[in-house]
Amino acid sequence: MKISNGDDTPEPEDDTEDKKDQAEEKKDQDGDSHNHECHHDNVFKGVVRTKGQLWMANASNFPIKFQTAGTSIQMQFSEQPFFAAIKEKIEQKENPDDFLINFVEGETKELKEKGKWSDKYGDRRNEVIFIGIGLDKDKMRTWLTQALISEEETAAMGGMEEWKKLKDPFWNGKMPDFAV
Repeated sequence: MKISNGDDTPEPEDDTEDKKDQAEEKKDQDGDSHNHECHHDNVFKGVVRTKGQLWMANASNFPIKFQTAGTSIQMQFSEQPFFAAIKEKIEQKENPDDFLINFVEGETKELKEKGKWSDKYGDRRNEVIFIGIGLDKDKMRTWLTQALISEEETAAMGGMEEWKKLKDPFWNGKMPDFAV
């Protein structure tokens, strides 16, 4: 007896090697290959809205606020710089303002308590929300993680300062700055 696998292709009756090959082929087509690589096809299938903040490698002072709905995309720099960037600017000043120092230290302490502060990067982070139907969270997380600059890539390019030299696909290198 032959059984259809749903695409009108009959499966072999007793050939287990063929079944294994077909299973692997099916996994590869679905983007779930055995080596956990994630193909971009259908990764975000079912997403109808997104929102959040991005930390772009070449724009480390301000989070980038974004949202999408259907084919509409909005991206803009936040009005509030990262506290890590403010702290770095304060540390570079000869006579920093005590009020500003205390304010940033208080905010830093609160962010640490909430688990939103890293000793290495401060409050710089990505926060993304996907809203949709039938989302494959694991596939999306894998694909997005692969898009991040790794510690090894950062070290190979000479550290975070070198990130600023990366090509800017959005604002033509016109990143906002601020004074303290």
